[in-house]
Amino acid sequence: MLFRSFSTLGWPDDTHDLRTFYPGSIMETGYDIIFFWVARMVMLGIQLAGDAPFHTVYLSGLIRDPEGQKMSKTKGNVVDPLGVIEETGADALRFALIHGATPGLDQRFGQAKLDNARNFANKLWNATRFVLGARPEGIDPAAARREPDPARLGPAERWIRSRVAAIVAGVDRALADLNLGEVTRLLYDGIWNEFCDWGLELAKVRLADSSLSAEDRAATWWTLVEALDTFLRLLHPVMPFVTEELWGAIPHAPADPELLIVADWPVPAARDGALEARVEQLVELVRGIRNARSEARVEPALWLPVHVALPDPLGRRRPLFHRAGLQPFCAYAVKWRNIGRCENTQSARSASNEHDADRWPGDANTAGRQPGPHAPLPHRRGQGQIRAGLSGLRA
Repeated sequence: MLFRSFSTLGWPDDTHDLRTFYPGSIMETGYDIIFFWVARMVMLGIQLAGDAPFHTVYLSGLIRDPEGQKMSKTKGNVVDPLGVIEETGADALRFALIHGATPGLDQRFGQAKLDNARNFANKLWNATRFVLGARPEGIDPAAARREPDPARLGPAERWIRSRVAAIVAGVDRALADLNLGEVTRLLYDGIWNEFCDWGLELAKVRLADSSLSAEDRAATWWTLVEALDTFLRLLHPVMPFVTEELWGAIPHAPADPELLIVADWPVPAARDGALEARVEQLVELVRGIRNARSEARVEPALWLPVHVALPDPLGRRRPLFHRAGLQPFCAYAVKWRNIGRCENTQSARSASNEHDADRWPGDANTAGRQPGPHAPLPHRRGQGQIRAGLSGLRA
C-alpha cells in the first residue's frame, strides 16, 4: 500500500490523487511479518508523508499445506495459483482461501477446499439456470425486474424473502467486524442449504400449480429473481467473475447499471420471524423423516406412509401444517424428498391427507449438477467477456 501510494499517486508532489487515496484504511497481512514489513511501512509513511499509511492491520492466518506444514519452495509443497486458476477458476481459489478462515489463525489448504468452492460455484450457476428456465409464460423474457406483489405470495415465498433479509443483515455485521470467513459461511449456507435446497424446491409447487392465477405464479418467480439478485450482489466481492456473468443473465431493474461491480449494495429488509419458525417446523419434519429412513436403510425408491403424532395440547388444536400455514405444499415437499405419503395424525389417530402425486412436476432439481460446456446460461444480453474466473465451470 505504501509503495503503491508513492509510485502511482504522484508523491512527493501534493497531487489530488495523493490527497484522496493516502492514507488508506486497512492493511491485510500475515502475523509473521509485522515488524519486517508492517512496522517499517508505518515508520516510512510517517517520515515521508506525515501520516501512517493505514489505521487498521488485519492479520490473516498463514496458508499451510494439508499436513499443516508451512509452504516452502524448498519443501516443494507450494501451490501455484495460476495452475489452480486454470483448473478450478479464480473464483474457486478466492472462495477457498476465505471460507472457513478465522482472523489470526492458520488454515490448511488442499484440493478438498478447492473442490468444495468449485462445487459451490456450480451450484450457484445451475440455480440461476433453473430460475431463468422456470420463467412463467406470461412474463416477457426482456421484462425489467420488478418487486413481487406481497399480496400474492405464499408462505414459501415470504420465507425466502425473510431469510434473504436475515442474510443481508448478517453479512453487513460480519463485514463491519472484518470477519470474512463468517461472510462466506452465511452466503454458503444461505445459497446452498436454504435457497437451493428448500427455497427453489418449495417454489416449484406454485410454479407448477395450474390452479393458481398467472399473477400468483409470476409473483413466485419474481421472488426467486429478487433473492438471486441479492445473493449475487453479496457474493460479488468474494467471487467476482461468476457473479458478474450470472448477474448479466437475470432481469434487471431499470435503475440498475450495466455491470454488477458498480451496482448498489443490498439494504436489509424486514424479517418475519414467526413465519421463519413455522417453515423451520416443516424443514425439521422432512429432515427427521429422511434421517429415519436412512437409519432404517429404507430404499430411496420405496414409498411409505408417514404419520405425524402431535403431543397435547398441540394435537387438540389444529394440524401441524395448518398451524404452520404450510398445508398447500407440505405434501409436495415430502414427496419430492422420496419420503412417501404424508398423513397428519392427532392423538395417535391417523387422518389421511394425501395429495395427488401426479401434480408434482417431477425431480427437476438441476441445482446440484455439474454444468459443463453443454449447459450454457440463457442470457438476456451479451456478456462473454469474463472468462478468467470461470474456467472451473467450463472444464
